Amino acid sequence: EKGCSESQVDYQSGGSSGGISPSVLAIIAIIVIALAGGAIAFFMLGRSDEPDIPQLPADIPAPEPIEEFAQDALEETTSGGDGITVDEDGTEWWEDEAGVWWYRTVSMDDWEEFQS
Repeated sequence: EKGCSESQVDYQSGGSSGGISPSVLAIIAIIVIALAGGAIAFFMLGRSDEPDIPQLPADIPAPEPIEEFAQDALEETTSGGDGITVDEDGTEWWEDEAGVWWYRTVSMDDWEEFQS
């Protein structure tokens, strides 16, 4: 018609013989696959089996240890019904009937009187 080729006439009239080209479909498919893979990776990497532990902000000081609990940790332990106690260094302590304190370190065989 009026010196136009068949493809020009089809284009002007809105008709199309080819539709969407295969290369455009391939590009769209690649974009969809990349987006889906990125979304899956984002959600899987963000997930953890361990619960999140909240962190204190830097301007909030850490709580001071309570003296009561600190003393409990250092408190001597009784090793038996004989009144002998053992401190955190392994030194044994014993108070006799007169109120005199005696001690024996791990390397000692005999008791020595404690001189304060």
